[in-house]
Amino acid sequence: MVIRRRKLGGNWMQKRPRPAVGPVVDIRSLQTLNIASTLAQLCLICYDISIYTHLIISFNRFISLYFPTSYTTIFTDRFTTFLVVGIVGISFGFSWFLIIVDCRMGFSRERWMLDYVSPPCEMINVYYAEFFRGLIIISVFAFINCCTFVRMHIHNRKKQAASAFETTQQVKRRAVETAFVQQVTMQGLLYVMELVTYFYIALSFPVPLETEKLALSPNRWPNFLLTTYAWILVHTLDGIITLVFNKQFRQVITHPLRTHTTMNASKTPSRRGKLAPEMTPRKKSSILACTFLTNTTSNTNGPSSI
Repeated sequence: MVIRRRKLGGNWMQKRPRPAVGPVVDIRSLQTLNIASTLAQLCLICYDISIYTHLIISFNRFISLYFPTSYTTIFTDRFTTFLVVGIVGISFGFSWFLIIVDCRMGFSRERWMLDYVSPPCEMINVYYAEFFRGLIIISVFAFINCCTFVRMHIHNRKKQAASAFETTQQVKRRAVETAFVQQVTMQGLLYVMELVTYFYIALSFPVPLETEKLALSPNRWPNFLLTTYAWILVHTLDGIITLVFNKQFRQVITHPLRTHTTMNASKTPSRRGKLAPEMTPRKKSSILACTFLTNTTSNTNGPSSI
């Protein structure tokens, strides 16, 4: 094998391939207080929407168990749309109120946490507006769920007393209800723990405001984990809990094609439905009239003797 060397003629430095220069995104403009506070307020709005959504879902279950005959008249499409728009409007309105009173949230790179810019924000307003508001909503959420659990327990006891043996369908329904109780309880405890860690436990690890002392403070990591990290983790765990306790969601994620095929198969009409002609209201009324006349005649003639 003969290897021939190429002679580098001229200025060989100019013949080397140069790295391509692509577009560069400068994010320093996003780190200003105005833009950072706007993005932080958007995170706060999403947080409020999540809490209010849990409250509406609990109210939905409560109505379906205590007022089953009026459920379809209460939760109509129009009322559901009104609730969704109301949740979004309240969340945006509360965030706008914080902006009016100069309580703008931002991420402090020195303190490693999402916090309100104080001054000019009065932290007592944030304490009552955030902690007590969230605690009241979660308390109402827990009360409605407790009433729902009591109703479910009474209904199951009545069904057990009526039937001597549990059918397979009853066992499956009991398993679904048990999973529902566990899911809602864990989600409620999760939000309460986040509020307690953010507003109480984090106070045990104060972070100084001075830059010189902040660099030497050992409380930055505990404060970050108990405030910002806990605030982000609560939403992640909330979704994970929903996936763990709902078999349908897990099937959609693991087998999306199989779930789609099953839904299409369930929507196809059966053979009996294809062959049987549709009954008009006149035919239905005539059948009911004939049944009523037959029952009346049998009651008038009395029991037949053999």
